Amino acid sequence: MKHLFLYILLLITCNLTYGQVDTLAIREQILKLQDSSTVAFNHSRYKKSQNINQQILKLAGSINDSNLLHVGYRYLAYDFNVAGDTIKAKQALNAALSYTQASTDIIQIADTYLLEASIRDKSKQPFKKILSSYQKCIDIYNKKKDSLRLGVAYTNLVDMSLRHNQLDITEVYLKLNKKIIANHVPNEVYYYYTQLANYLVKKKDYEQAEFYINYAENHESNTGSILDKETICTIKADIYEGTGRYKEAYEAIIESKKALIKTQEEIHTKELKKVTASFELERYKKDAEINKKNIALQDELLESKSKINNFLILISAVSFFAIAYLFYSVNNRKKLIKKLTTKNEEYLEAKKESERLALAKTNFFNTVSHELRTPLYGVIGISSLLIDEAEIPKKSLENLKTLKFSADYLLALVDDVLQLSKIDADKIPLESSIIKIKDLLNAILSTFEFSKTQNNNHFKLHIDKNVPLVFTGNSMILKQVLMNLIGNAIKFTENGTIKIEVKLSHSQNQVDYLEFNVIDDGPGIPINKQKEIFAEFTQLQNNDTNYGTGLGLAIVAKLLHLINSRINLVSELGKGSKFSFKFPIEESHLTDEKQYLLSDLDDDSIFENKKILVVDDNTINQLVTSKILEKLKSKCDIANNGREAVEKIQKEEFQLVLMDINMPVLDGFEATREIRSLGYDLPIIALTAVEADEVEKQSIESGMNGYIIKPYDINVFKRTISINFK
Repeated sequence: MKHLFLYILLLITCNLTYGQVDTLAIREQILKLQDSSTVAFNHSRYKKSQNINQQILKLAGSINDSNLLHVGYRYLAYDFNVAGDTIKAKQALNAALSYTQASTDIIQIADTYLLEASIRDKSKQPFKKILSSYQKCIDIYNKKKDSLRLGVAYTNLVDMSLRHNQLDITEVYLKLNKKIIANHVPNEVYYYYTQLANYLVKKKDYEQAEFYINYAENHESNTGSILDKETICTIKADIYEGTGRYKEAYEAIIESKKALIKTQEEIHTKELKKVTASFELERYKKDAEINKKNIALQDELLESKSKINNFLILISAVSFFAIAYLFYSVNNRKKLIKKLTTKNEEYLEAKKESERLALAKTNFFNTVSHELRTPLYGVIGISSLLIDEAEIPKKSLENLKTLKFSADYLLALVDDVLQLSKIDADKIPLESSIIKIKDLLNAILSTFEFSKTQNNNHFKLHIDKNVPLVFTGNSMILKQVLMNLIGNAIKFTENGTIKIEVKLSHSQNQVDYLEFNVIDDGPGIPINKQKEIFAEFTQLQNNDTNYGTGLGLAIVAKLLHLINSRINLVSELGKGSKFSFKFPIEESHLTDEKQYLLSDLDDDSIFENKKILVVDDNTINQLVTSKILEKLKSKCDIANNGREAVEKIQKEEFQLVLMDINMPVLDGFEATREIRSLGYDLPIIALTAVEADEVEKQSIESGMNGYIIKPYDINVFKRTISINFK
């Protein structure tokens, strides 16, 4: 009986395994065909793509795989859609949609919604209906953090909204798509600027539109299609017509028509029509083909069973001894599993405790940060205002500068502790942004002006001629590293010179990076201390005096590690120190100042006679902010909480609101939501001591236009407000 049971068990296992291997082989064949279909489609060989997709549907039907049938019908709908046959595209799309309930691949379902939006657009359905399809796929891509597909959805949505003259929606998704295109698909940046130019044409900003369409055309020649060429020529014709250059407009229209004719010739071929017609016949034959395939598979299985039976006799003897050994092993495994279970329970408890402590640490740092930043805002703000007063006696002025320096130092200490906490919690953003190297270095050096004078030091800045003035990189990390290194050099140097050198270099794999050197002629660092100083809370001692908290260089080392770089030190006692590091950069497409969409907005006259509402529950904060605004010749009103702010906005007209976050009665986020719900669209900027990464998402969701972190640099304060004035 035992042998008979083994025979039956092994026979079932072998049959299932055979079927599974065959199914896996078919799936592997389908995946290869999907790749071939994608290549054909991307090279505008739509007839070949259709042929391959019908093969995919036959194979997917033979194994009744809902996921593969879903994708196969969607691929076929792509082909019909690009060929302009919306009727057959809808049929294939509906077939794909019918499998969405059974499909388990959420990204593939989102891709189908994206195609649905395109087909609805081509069949002239209402704008809201098309937009709803886009929103469904965008929600999924956002949830799955699929930036590449999100970029495609944004790009298509911008095209659609431009055709429907929905310029507000166009502007929103152009802004959202800019960072995705730059970071993930730089080869497609030309098409982003094509869309931007089209948007500017519709806004009748022909000068900016011409600049961006020329930029797009220069890059399109290497990466674009004939259809892109036709689009660019059409936009150029609109620009020329709008600026009265009718001859150039006529020539652009001729070029556009040539590109359009060539595109249509590629799509509407005899073979394409032949394959399109054959799809109808294949759809009706589908059930018959699947049944035929199943019968063939059954015949193959019956033939293989006789061979398997001979093999089972040999296997049964081996199986008997294997089962006996397994029985022995199971008893030993039970004991081991029991021990492991106990250890796992202990580990889980320890893990929960660790997570609880980490959360408590984060909450503690956030609370301390807010509580310290709020009074520091008052000290730094009031001392800055007093320093600017002409009547202040010279002796009092020096005392005020000392007071402000002490407050700045305390703020830097708070920032260092928070920065270290963020690095340890993996919360440092690794996003790239535009960096203007001269502006960045000048801003950093200006913050050390007082401490430089106190130690009677001098700065010497040298930037090589081949260093790009504008580039892309992680500006937050670069600023933090330089601030700590320069501050460290000033702290340990008296009556000396701090040199900052910048030069351009290339790595072996042709990646560009800047090499920074911060050199001082201070006391130097002993060899036996040169590794220790990069550890947390390690301080150098000089004449029995401690300098600093021991956090700055530890933060530098950890931040550089995040961008695959490192800090190098060369130092000799009595001869000073040289700190060096490499900072990876990428070429910015905005290498000319004129290419920025917004100007620097440094003219203070923009503030004159602007009525601004300051919402804050702290009297000192109210005083500092209102004094700064009054000095800029703005008119200032005060609200003590969010409820008062809502009531004042309903009674009076303001050009802008500076909104604190943590307030009694009604906080800043709730107040902003209520103001937006009442239909007011005036700019609202968060003015808060909360960390930027915590306030950014909530401020956007509540309807705010931006945020300023207290205490702030006065130039950042003015710049943020300036760009939000209507």
